[in-house]
Order: sequence, then C-alpha cells, then structure tokens
Amino acid sequence: MLLGLWKATTVLGYSTILLAYGIPWLWINHWLIAVAFMNHTHPSLLHYNDSSWTFIDGALSTIDRHCGLIGLHMFHGLLDYHVIHHLFPRIPFYHAEEATMAIKPLLGASPSNFTKLDRQSA
Repeated sequence: MLLGLWKATTVLGYSTILLAYGIPWLWINHWLIAVAFMNHTHPSLLHYNDSSWTFIDGALSTIDRHCGLIGLHMFHGLLDYHVIHHLFPRIPFYHAEEATMAIKPLLGASPSNFTKLDRQSA
C-alpha cells in the first residue's frame, strides 16, 4: 500500500494524493474511533477479567447512546442501537430498532445498556 501511495505521489503529486486519499482516510478513521469510544466507554459499564468473561458479558459491555436525528440518520442507528449489534452482528442496522425492542424483554427488566444516554447524562 505504501509503495502504491509513493508511486502515485511521484506521478500525481503530493497535494493530489493528500486530497484524494489522506483526508478521506483521516475522516473515516476519526469517525470509527469516535463511535467505538462513545459506545464502549461509560462509568456504568462493567469490566471483566479473562476468567469471568463470556461472549454475552462482552456483548453487553456496550451502551446505546442517543445522538438525535442527525446521529440516527447519519450513522443508520449505529450509535442509538449499538448493543443489539454486539449481540447479533449480522442484523442490518435498518432492523436494529425493531430487534432492540424485541430483545429487551428477554434480557430482563430494563438493562442499563439499552438506556439511551443523552449528552447531559454521559
């Protein structure tokens, strides 16, 4: 990859490669890190050691965050319905809200992971 970028830079120039590859790469990675941080860090989330960790515990160590209308449409529900993504990663996000509502009763009374946190409570 680096060799290809170097060759493209020698042919097209540094500014072209920066605009066509560098800035989009930084933008995408910025959002990947931001989404991962938002849904996987909160004081109420439990942390497990190797001997007590299970798949379900790990999947439920995320949290749904409410990011408003823009977040719901821009991220296709990824932030608002993130716990279901960890429990069932093959469910498409356009079914995430429906799946979240269906799984809540099976996990017991109102798990805190499904509480939509707003900016004031986070």
